[in-house]
Amino acid sequence: MNNVSLSGVLPNDPKVYPPKEDGKSAFARFTVKTTRIFTGRDGEAKTFNDYVDCQAWGKAAQDLNDLSEGTHIEVRGRISKQKIVKEGEEDRWVTSVSAEDVQVIPHLSAVASPQGEASTTVANDELPF
Repeated sequence: MNNVSLSGVLPNDPKVYPPKEDGKSAFARFTVKTTRIFTGRDGEAKTFNDYVDCQAWGKAAQDLNDLSEGTHIEVRGRISKQKIVKEGEEDRWVTSVSAEDVQVIPHLSAVASPQGEASTTVANDELPF
């Protein structure tokens, strides 16, 4: 089973390409910044940001038109690996998330600061788990 679920912030505006006249669906490229917290060797809490490349097609891509840098989103999709072949260059592989569904997390996006970072504290009774 190949399922991915990411929750994070858009560190920049998504690049959305509208549907083509030849019937090809809309396409979008975007990045999700996720933050993880862990305990370092010194016993102190550390944070680390991962930047995950994503792409979407069709309605999921068109929905990204309304989103911008700093928006908190949840992405559901699958891991995708593509071989990039360019003449005169060595072949390379690119791994990304193919998004099937992108949802805004409204209670976080509404309070995002200009730097795109959350500036709120969520009470335990508001957490879904």
